[in-house]
Amino acid sequence: ERVTDRFAGSAKELVTGQPEEAATGLYGIIGYEEAYLRERMAAGTAAIVAEAEALGDPEVLENLRYILDAPAGSSNAQFHNGWRRDRAPDGSSLRSRRGMRLADFVALPVARRARLEEAHVVALRLYSTAAFRALNGPMRNLKLSPCR
Repeated sequence: ERVTDRFAGSAKELVTGQPEEAATGLYGIIGYEEAYLRERMAAGTAAIVAEAEALGDPEVLENLRYILDAPAGSSNAQFHNGWRRDRAPDGSSLRSRRGMRLADFVALPVARRARLEEAHVVALRLYSTAAFRALNGPMRNLKLSPCR
């Protein structure tokens, strides 16, 4: 039985690259120098905001602003799959999150144990919204290596 969601797929659908690309890691696959990406990552949340603003996708920007500025549970937004923001799939309230702000998510024991910084939490929360399409799309359309 094949599961059909964004987290499942066959190995043939994965972008894995060639051995000579593997040594460069993600940097080589996406075409940026490691130093450039490390500099951007060092900017933390500000780099995420700058990238989202440069992208200019209204859905990404709205989700990012919610994550950065609004208390969890304060939005009634409903997405393409029928799910509501900060709600369980059945629509019930996630009471343990209600009213939490970004700093509260960063301070959660699970985030502290994982040594997550604010930018990591922002990235995880953003990816768990409808913004995932804008993030996944470019990775699924990488230029194929001439070795393939």
